Amino acid sequence: MTQRASRITAVVRQAKLDPQRSPLFHWLTKHHDRLAFELTGKRINWAPLIAAAIRTGIKDGLGRDPTERTVRRTWKDVRAVQEARASLPPRPPRKLQPRDLPADWRPTPLPAAAVPSTLVVPVPSPAPGAGEEPRRMTGAEARLSLRQVLAERSGRTE
Repeated sequence: MTQRASRITAVVRQAKLDPQRSPLFHWLTKHHDRLAFELTGKRINWAPLIAAAIRTGIKDGLGRDPTERTVRRTWKDVRAVQEARASLPPRPPRKLQPRDLPADWRPTPLPAAAVPSTLVVPVPSPAPGAGEEPRRMTGAEARLSLRQVLAERSGRTE
């Protein structure tokens, strides 16, 4: 990868980070799988973790060096977010788009036997009285018709 491409990749990675979360949260999230594997089921000595965070220049949400309390609480938040992500259903695979295909790709032609020689499309016949002008209902007829339709749909019988 060229130096420019690696810089762009780093910028994109930074842009994807949640600005509401601290650098400590992002650092713990990045190393979550390894830390969770090593720390599960044990009483945690936070001192080595804090020392590693300070050595790498990781700060808490207020820009200070992390304390045991902030690391413990941030780790709890990271675990909660990771568990929530794990409980989500997997994303469906992305649909194949034309841009994903090679430029010289062409569809495979169908064999001649698969294509019908004639295409038959049924044409609906006109309804009886289709050429006649519809008769307008009076107000009373419209109300009666509406009541009948509502009674049929509701299942009531009069």
